[in-house]
Amino acid sequence: MKRAARLILLTMLAVVAAGVLPVSAASPHENPDTAPFVFDGAAVLGKYSEALDAVLQKDSAAVESLQGQVPLANIPTDLRDTVDMFLSSGRSLAQIVFQITAKLDKSRELMGQFRPDDAQKAAEGMQEDLAEARSHLGVMEDKAQRTGQRWRVDSATQGSALRLAYSEVMYRLARVRALLDLLGEISQSTGLQIGKLTGEGLTLRPTSLTLRVEPGAAFVGDTVSVQGTLRSGATNLVGKQVTILLDGSPAMVVSTSNGGGYRGRIQLPYRYVPEMNLQAIYYPRGNDIGTYLGSSSPEVAISVLYFNTQLTLDVPQGGNPGRNLKVNGLLYYGHNMVPESRNVSIYWDGALFGEMTTRETFSVDLPLPADTSLARHQLMFSVSPQGKYAPTQASAEVEVSKIVPTIVMDTPTAVLLPLTQYITGRIYSPLGPLQDTAVTAALGDWETSSPTSDDGSFRLSLRTGLVLSLVGTQKLVVTASPSEPWHESASASASLLVVNFAGISLVFFLLMAAAAFGAVRLRKRPLPAVQPVAVTPVAVAAADVSAPEPIVPEAQGTRSHRDVMLGLYRRTLQFVQRVTSVVLRPSHTLREYADDCAPRLGPLGGRFREFTLMIERLLYSRHGAAEPEVLRAGDLNKGFTDREDGGRENT
Repeated sequence: MKRAARLILLTMLAVVAAGVLPVSAASPHENPDTAPFVFDGAAVLGKYSEALDAVLQKDSAAVESLQGQVPLANIPTDLRDTVDMFLSSGRSLAQIVFQITAKLDKSRELMGQFRPDDAQKAAEGMQEDLAEARSHLGVMEDKAQRTGQRWRVDSATQGSALRLAYSEVMYRLARVRALLDLLGEISQSTGLQIGKLTGEGLTLRPTSLTLRVEPGAAFVGDTVSVQGTLRSGATNLVGKQVTILLDGSPAMVVSTSNGGGYRGRIQLPYRYVPEMNLQAIYYPRGNDIGTYLGSSSPEVAISVLYFNTQLTLDVPQGGNPGRNLKVNGLLYYGHNMVPESRNVSIYWDGALFGEMTTRETFSVDLPLPADTSLARHQLMFSVSPQGKYAPTQASAEVEVSKIVPTIVMDTPTAVLLPLTQYITGRIYSPLGPLQDTAVTAALGDWETSSPTSDDGSFRLSLRTGLVLSLVGTQKLVVTASPSEPWHESASASASLLVVNFAGISLVFFLLMAAAAFGAVRLRKRPLPAVQPVAVTPVAVAAADVSAPEPIVPEAQGTRSHRDVMLGLYRRTLQFVQRVTSVVLRPSHTLREYADDCAPRLGPLGGRFREFTLMIERLLYSRHGAAEPEVLRAGDLNKGFTDREDGGRENT
């Protein structure tokens, strides 16, 4: 018992003297959601312009190729059907324009061969084709307007990439409509030609048309000179209208003068392409119908010049919600003159984020909203065209994430209940210490919180209480909840030994009290002392030995089971004292006396111990004597009396 007390005290001292351990914060599991890149409005409208250019070139395969890119492109869901219908109509329109042009060329060829009936068959269905073509063009115009509304073109500033891209689409749609109008006029003229050939049997005169363009290379926005002659055989045709096509669309109409020549000037549009094609066409009008065959000149290509611009961006790979994203950029013009200014539009995931004006270098801080999703985003800078300077753009991926703070805390290796525990530490991130950040410490059902100081440190007082368990382990969790949107919540934990000091003290006190109470009770109820009597060995049974005083009460009145057992044990005890010569002292208990005498009794030692235990239970407990116990007591006593009687007979 003394050893147990010492062990408990040493354990408590070790707990109190325990040091503190630093605990690093555990980074929370991040499962950032990724956002797909989307086309911005200018990019979608740019695809529209490419499709319309293919329509003017009667290249349905190019439009079909663009349409095949739609499923692979991350176009916004609400715009996907609109884009697909625009391109689908564009592909059909390019095919119809090609068919109408082929029919007109074939009809003109057959009329030159004086085959009006065949020319009539070749021209069949042109009016229906034109009606279908205008229907497809109407769909494209409607979808282009819907796309502009989707990206809020009306609210875009003048000169922005979005506004310019939309203007380019509208310009090309107008050119396609002008082409259809021209094809309609030529179709009508061809029909009249065929009618006169069939009804009047007239002979049509073939015509020839030439075209020369000067200079052969020019900057966008500059004008070029076009000239040529219209003849029918050796005859110069005077006062005839010649239409000049620029990339398949009517650009101007000129009239031939004396000598059948024509002349004009065309301003090259601000289309930053390697080259443009010009062609002159003549078709009979008015009185010329039934007299002349139409004709066209070979196409003439002109090289288009402009100043290229290269845009280089320096964008951090990562950004944080609520903080500025610093972007540096450089516009490189090579050996060309640097313009006074360039308009730059900034797009974030396809939406206009901001606009600015610059020349060569720039540095801009983009404030990311606090609710920016934690994912990959697309940042694009689009430089608008300006005169002879072509547009350009550059994009970069930005991973938006929150910064996970680091928690360093000092905790005791063990917690004594119900004492108050003090938890200290500090919280910091790559940006520095976290100030005024709510810090919460939880240990089981006990919890406390406090803000950090200016240097990011904290000191928490955790009041504990009592529990049923005495010793165990519990996890201490410290959580930091920063107020800044760019910081993530963080937590750190440590397993602590929890010692119920009050409970252990109470249990120790109860154990000591129980032990003391038991000892006192045993000492207060010893058997009466028996006077020592000198005896001879067993063989000398007739020795003169005075009987000891009885150690159990004498039976009074009627003999009960208890009295019978006590009487039997008294006679057995007298025999043991005579045989062993061991004196029953006042400090002896019956059990201690039985242990001292047993080695001297030989085979009877075990019987004496058993008998002694029965008497102790009878004397010191509430247990009463029963019939079987009385019989057993008689049997045990008989073993001693038989031995005593046998010794006397031998004597």
